[in-house]
Amino acid sequence: MLNMCMLVGRLKELIKRDNKIILILQISRTEKNKDGIYETDSIKCIVSKEKAEYINQYCAIDSIIGIKGQLQVIDNEIIVVISKVTFLSSKESAKNLNKNN
Repeated sequence: MLNMCMLVGRLKELIKRDNKIILILQISRTEKNKDGIYETDSIKCIVSKEKAEYINQYCAIDSIIGIKGQLQVIDNEIIVVISKVTFLSSKESAKNLNKNN
């Protein structure tokens, strides 16, 4: 059996909780809803402290990142446990996006 997922989305939040660092990744759906709008899903991901420090150093809120990980059920919730992070936009471009919105 293979348990692997790869996701690309916007970094929405880094949360420190109970010795865990949770990353919230916002991912757009592939099809529009009945109103013609692309809805988004917020996916909880657990990231190691070292990777979280790296993300914090090189990414800002709304940076686009790619992650590779495994799905796990933790506290009756399906969560992605991240094994690799790839930065797809720079911290500066995310800050510029936030200024314009």
